[in-house]
Amino acid sequence: MFILSKLKHLTKAFLSGFEGACLESKSRASAPISSDILVVVANYGFPENADRLKSSFSHFFQTFLLDSSSPLAPKLVDLTIPNTYYPGLWNAAVHKAFSSRCDWLFFLASDVTVKQVKKLSYCIKEVSSNPNVGVYTPSLTPNSRVAFTSLVNKKTNGIRSCHLVEGFAFLVRVDLLTDIYPIPVFNKYGWCLDLIMCEIARKKGYNILVDDRVSIFHPKSQEHHSINSQSAIDEAFLFARGFGFSEQYILESIAKANQ
Repeated sequence: MFILSKLKHLTKAFLSGFEGACLESKSRASAPISSDILVVVANYGFPENADRLKSSFSHFFQTFLLDSSSPLAPKLVDLTIPNTYYPGLWNAAVHKAFSSRCDWLFFLASDVTVKQVKKLSYCIKEVSSNPNVGVYTPSLTPNSRVAFTSLVNKKTNGIRSCHLVEGFAFLVRVDLLTDIYPIPVFNKYGWCLDLIMCEIARKKGYNILVDDRVSIFHPKSQEHHSINSQSAIDEAFLFARGFGFSEQYILESIAKANQ
């Protein structure tokens, strides 16, 4: 009798756990996907992580995977484009955002590691409902490669204002991109794009925010991905002058982002 009773108890516990797992799986599958936010994963050379990012964010948003003719393409790629560096991926991402008629674009480079996808997705949804926000980014782990040190996590456990965001991970109102798109061919590497995007948002009265509640990791650049830095700088200055920003203004803006 004891053995029979024990078997009944174990069977009941197993079935209860199985039903709970099914309900949890059903809950995840039926969770509403935000139609006003488009996530674009932009890839060159990181196929496994690109697939991982697309698969993870697809639970929360419509997610599109772009590949810039990588030697080894991701399995979940939606569109392959010629390899015209960062501007090609950015232009294709913005074009997709326009054609999708979404309000927000979350652009994410495929070399970024996101361990807290669910939490970041919640934060993105929360921020996108704020009419005062124009550009947003998660903070960066202290061991990340950064251009703007103010984006490194400051352990405030909250959202704070920042001057600029990095071009490899940002949420932006799509209507702020109409004056920038497309990046001209002469700006081969796309430098200064993040600065101009933030300046346009600021001039239109929007806030630019970084979130210390959730962090991402951006690794060091791979040697075979290196570029001609001097050419990138010269092209960036020329690009910025087209929007009325002098070299001095750009340097001062970058200095603010590193305070």
